[in-house]
Amino acid sequence: LMRYALYSVAGQDRYKETRKVVLRGTDGLMIMLDPTIDQWDSNVSSLNEIMGLMGKELTSGELPWILVVNKIDLPKENRKDTNEFLQLMVDVGLVKDVGEAFSKYMDMSCLDARNDLLKMPRRSDWREQLDSSGRLRRDARPQSVVKAAQPIENLTRLVIEHKIRMIRAKR
Repeated sequence: LMRYALYSVAGQDRYKETRKVVLRGTDGLMIMLDPTIDQWDSNVSSLNEIMGLMGKELTSGELPWILVVNKIDLPKENRKDTNEFLQLMVDVGLVKDVGEAFSKYMDMSCLDARNDLLKMPRRSDWREQLDSSGRLRRDARPQSVVKAAQPIENLTRLVIEHKIRMIRAKR
């Protein structure tokens, strides 16, 4: 059994000191960015701040991490392209090249997942989609929900793999 806590810190400048405290002693990092065009400078600033706080741990592999772009449901003309995020990861020094950036990149839409979940109780067969504990069965999850859960699942896997490597290295 593995237990872990997830912490979230807003990206606004006023939370800079809070981010420093939360990042201390962390086992993994999920960097969430906003693809809207007017948030680009804030994304660049956030990645530069993260590099200043934890660049060595991130680039050396000491700290498992992924970068997630939310709001992928926005029309393409209102958001930055995936390739721009991949290049940004290279430009700020998070990764060596776009190939490595692609391996760390995920996108999703929390709004789509939320909306799809809200539709579930309206279905006539919705109770059949629940397991014996009353939770939505994994195979009954809408694709948007699966996609929204993937970053947490992937980061959890990366942290576990990292912990196992650390334990084996001590032997």
